[in-house]
Amino acid sequence: MDVGIAVLLCGQFTSWIPALDYACVQAAASNKEVQDFDPSSGTISSHTLAQQPQKSRGFQRISVTDDPDRTFETSPPSPLDYAVLLQSLRNRGYNHVLLTTRMTWDDEPGIEARALSDRLALFKKSVIALPVTRGATAHPLPAPLVRALIPFDQIKGDHQLIPTVNQVTLPTHVDGGEQTFAGFHRIESTPSSPDHIPMLAHWPGQGLIPSIELLAIMINHDIDIADLLIDCGQHIRLGQKGPVIPLDIYGQTPVPKSPAPATNELAPLTAAQLISLKPTSPEASITPIGLIHATGKNTSPTNTLHPTRLTQILTLSKTFLIPEKTTHYRKLPLWANMTLLLTITLAACWGLTFHPINSLLTVTTLAILLFPLLLAFMHLTHHWFGLSAPLASLISAYLIPIRHRKRTTPIQKYRTSKPKPVIRP
Repeated sequence: MDVGIAVLLCGQFTSWIPALDYACVQAAASNKEVQDFDPSSGTISSHTLAQQPQKSRGFQRISVTDDPDRTFETSPPSPLDYAVLLQSLRNRGYNHVLLTTRMTWDDEPGIEARALSDRLALFKKSVIALPVTRGATAHPLPAPLVRALIPFDQIKGDHQLIPTVNQVTLPTHVDGGEQTFAGFHRIESTPSSPDHIPMLAHWPGQGLIPSIELLAIMINHDIDIADLLIDCGQHIRLGQKGPVIPLDIYGQTPVPKSPAPATNELAPLTAAQLISLKPTSPEASITPIGLIHATGKNTSPTNTLHPTRLTQILTLSKTFLIPEKTTHYRKLPLWANMTLLLTITLAACWGLTFHPINSLLTVTTLAILLFPLLLAFMHLTHHWFGLSAPLASLISAYLIPIRHRKRTTPIQKYRTSKPKPVIRP
């Protein structure tokens, strides 16, 4: 009992004992549930997850074709052509745009690139794609990739197995300013997997950088970089109310096996159709995210994402589980914890009156039953208690008698032994 009380009182003044107790509770969470722990109040918030495709803003596909009607200046489009396209998007009320075509040209565009960057700056958020790799010499991070960096203080667990990169193999000629973010679309130094989509890469000394798929899901749910919570090998949480993305130890998520729910689906538009449509006021309508990709024979090589990966983005944004219901569990007050501890200790002392083997079985059974008792207690009372103090009491309750038996056994043998017969001549 003294050992249990000591552990219980130490938990009031240290942080690692409550963290250990919370880890035991967290281990019981199902794959459709995530939990938060507030150390100051000792409250555990459990969020039940469910598919909620209606919370997804959705995407409007805008395909860049080979331009048979010569709407653009060149095919593939020049920076000035993209500037016209983005202006048309903005005039139609689009506030977010995702560019899955390469924003790099053989010749430095110069003033045309500045015009394109100015149009990109009109959007609340814009995303471009960059290829990355690992090389012998580290390169400086481009500004759009710096804005997308996820700092280490938002990361839990071991991130050492996430692929390491330190170079951008193809620079970008555009940057729309503070609201333009870059994500990687390919890690050239790491082989791709048909069954998994990379979500994260590790830039040494800087943080983790997101993939274009992760950025697409983030802007689809209005999530900022500062809202990300990453638990390596477990999940990525997009804020307290956003989707929860399963994550393996390599920073990947499984490819969706089912099609996306048919909600917020819009008919695709070609770039020529978008430019020819009559402009509307940006405030007059609520629009989805403009997703620009190439479909023509000449323009397809400019794509940074394969059409299959593009479809997976649309599916992922709607099929991830989102917190639906939250339940709060308060920690038991100190007097209630001590009462529970006394009950468990008395049960252990009763078990120690049996034969040593039966005593071991009794104490082991009590230790095993603590976890189901904790779960039942949480379900019935919306309170939780730590397992460290009861376990410490049970372990000490069994170990102390063992030491006592070992110490007294030689004396008992001496007292009960028969005297040796005296042989007289």
